[in-house]
Amino acid sequence: LYSRYSLMSDIDDACATCGKRSDGLKKCTACKLVKYCNATCQKAHRSAHKKECRKRAKELHEEALFRQPETPDDCPICFLPLSYVEEQSAYQTCCGKFLCIGCVNTVEQMESGWESCAFCRVDRPSREGEVFERLEDRLEKYNDPTAGFSLGICHANGKYGLSEDREKAHEYYLRAAKLSSSQATFRLSLNYYNGDGCDVDKAKAWSYLEEAAIMRHLEARTVLAIEETKRGNMERGGRHRMIAAVMGDDESMSVVKNLYSLGHVKKDEFEVTLRKHHAWKEEIKSEQRKEAKEARMDYVGPT
Repeated sequence: LYSRYSLMSDIDDACATCGKRSDGLKKCTACKLVKYCNATCQKAHRSAHKKECRKRAKELHEEALFRQPETPDDCPICFLPLSYVEEQSAYQTCCGKFLCIGCVNTVEQMESGWESCAFCRVDRPSREGEVFERLEDRLEKYNDPTAGFSLGICHANGKYGLSEDREKAHEYYLRAAKLSSSQATFRLSLNYYNGDGCDVDKAKAWSYLEEAAIMRHLEARTVLAIEETKRGNMERGGRHRMIAAVMGDDESMSVVKNLYSLGHVKKDEFEVTLRKHHAWKEEIKSEQRKEAKEARMDYVGPT
């Protein structure tokens, strides 16, 4: 089947059901192997295509899961890449930017009575409810995924004068996840695992956990490593740990060293991981970030 579909694609764009050729055909969203005119053609071909589709969809998922994540965006002030570690960045409710803690700390020290965003210079919220209002505004006007996730946190923890509402929080996480928030996607995994604001669903919990890892969520990646190892999947657990180490996670780098000494990680894999780990730590390093870290300035919520 695969070779037949590939041949059809090489010759021309053709519907897998009726053979019609057109530039407007749509690919099967699961496997990307075949194209259809419309939903009717896709439905008619489903029984013949289902087995190959599932096989290829699983292969694509595995490729995405174990692909090294893209580098985070740069801090818009110092132009150094932001860390994969969430606590090393601060989300600004005024402009929606993430700033590294080094720049935030530097501006705070330079400006006495610091009361504005270090990037856009808009005044910081002057009252408790203003943070919530800004988050709502950013979500509704700009479909800001971090704003959606932060609103979920507000409802989950009863912040800014809100009553604690875990189900409402879950709804915000779902919305933010659809907007590609890795934080919300990871939180959904925890929610479905623990039944927090929703029914327990271990299959959904695992699916969201893997999706969060694909979306470069470092904690999701390390949790996957731990869970795969618990299940006896040492090779998969090691691969997750190596990716986390390249993302700058020191604990994962230590685990990779142990796995190498036990023979679970090959020498060339260990050497590449170690080099990339150190290279990334150097790339995101700055004196300002070091000072902020020494001052234990970790991001605790939107400002």
